[in-house]
Amino acid sequence: MSTVDLRGFVYGLEPVQQKQQWRLDALQVQLSKTHKQLQQHQAALEALQLTHREQSMHATQALQRQFNPAAHSLTLAYLAQLQEQIGVSQARLVQTQNEQKALQQACIAQQNRLVLLTRHREQATQAYMKEEANRLASEADRDWMARRQWRHQEERGDL
Repeated sequence: MSTVDLRGFVYGLEPVQQKQQWRLDALQVQLSKTHKQLQQHQAALEALQLTHREQSMHATQALQRQFNPAAHSLTLAYLAQLQEQIGVSQARLVQTQNEQKALQQACIAQQNRLVLLTRHREQATQAYMKEEANRLASEADRDWMARRQWRHQEERGDL
């Protein structure tokens, strides 16, 4: 079978496919931003936890050296504040992880939509190629028949 010129092929769902691609691109940008936020939240949480551990060790060492009720009270308040910040940071981290999972699922769903449109486009292209090949074959048959009739008339001397 000869190759078919695809320049005449027009995919009716091209605007829809392009819009779906743009949506996927936008979701991937959001996912990238969320991933960066997740890394930042993890780093902030780790820093808070490290500060809490270090301050707890310092408080323990200071308490072992000498007991100062006022300083110990301030240290405990500071550690409580750090613990509260850790809780807020953990909640933020969990929320960002949930956002990331939701965006990953949205990206997968969008990719699936795009794959379906791509398959549909391929099927439409194949159908166009088949129709065009049939049209070209029919045109070639008509041309052959016309030439045959013309040659037949020429041989008989009708021309």
